[in-house]
Formats: sequence, C-alpha cells, structure tokens
Amino acid sequence: MVVSKMKIVLELEIWSRPGELLPASTGKSLKSKFDRDTKLPPDVFLGLSSVPDQIDVRNLNDVLDSKEITKFEFENFCIDHGFDKDVDSVESASRFLDFYYGARLAWIHIPDELSSSISTKVTTEVVRVWAKAHGFVLVHPDLLYCLVMS
Repeated sequence: MVVSKMKIVLELEIWSRPGELLPASTGKSLKSKFDRDTKLPPDVFLGLSSVPDQIDVRNLNDVLDSKEITKFEFENFCIDHGFDKDVDSVESASRFLDFYYGARLAWIHIPDELSSSISTKVTTEVVRVWAKAHGFVLVHPDLLYCLVMS
C-alpha cells in the first residue's frame, strides 16, 4: 500500500472591521496590493467580492428574530447609506450585515512549505502585519478567533 503525505495548508481570512462599509469589490481589488506589498507567491491571497443573495435576507431575519440586532438599527443604516429599508431587500441585507459584522474580503492559503526558504510561521506573520497595517482583521475561520484586531 502506498501512503502519500498530504500537504498541510493553513487557511485564514481577511475581514473588514465591523462598522466599515467598503465597496463590494474591495477583496478583489486588494489582490495586487497584497502581492506587491508582501512579495508572497500569488496563490496565497484570493480576493473575494460580495455577491448579495437570499441567504443575506435569511441571515438578517435570523439576527432580527434573535434580537441581536434591532429593525431600528437596520432601518437607520439604510437611511444613512441610501439603501432600501425593506428587510427582504437582498442588497440592503447584505450591505448591512457586512457593515455590522465586517465583510470577508479574502481567503489566505499558506501551505506548510511555500518554499524551502519561507516558513509557515514567517508567512503568517507577513500576512498579519499587512492586515494590521491596512486596518483589516485576520481571522482563523475554523477556530473563530481574530489574529489581528487592534
């Protein structure tokens, strides 16, 4: 029997800070800046774009039902930012949730061995410093904790 060694990949996410409303395409537009600033291999950073859909409406209604967020907060956000106040509006729900909780902007993939000269620990530190310098939050999605917040 042949046993192959699987590569270990550390998966992280870059998020906007709660209370910031960034353009939906921010994650995609950050890719070239990240690559230029960090000099890491181009497949480390995968920028994301926000694509609102019905799941955002369902998620908004769930947090409204749980009383975690009030309809008043949602409506004030919509008025302040020029969105439809209807809780069934896909765009309004998506943009409000991004504002309230922060938006996932990118996935970060750090293979165990990027190269013989760069360790996972060093690569993670480069990403952490970059995220902090640009005011983003670095999150470990499986453990649900922030690596950068201040």
